[in-house]
Amino acid sequence: MSSKLSSDSFENSYQQLISQWESVQHEWRDKKSQDFNNKHMADISARVNQYIQLLENLADILQQSRHCCDE
Repeated sequence: MSSKLSSDSFENSYQQLISQWESVQHEWRDKKSQDFNNKHMADISARVNQYIQLLENLADILQQSRHCCDE
């Protein structure tokens, strides 16, 4: 699997997680829900974006190395 495919797959999974979490929040509105959101969901966006950026950087490096090896 290429780094680009991994990045896309990861991002799609993240979008599904967010969508499901938003659905759950319509029904689950207590202290435990708030705790879960604060503990697990609040900073996930920044972490996911950072991970996707790292995968994209890795894909660029791999492409450059392939190009160098072909010469």
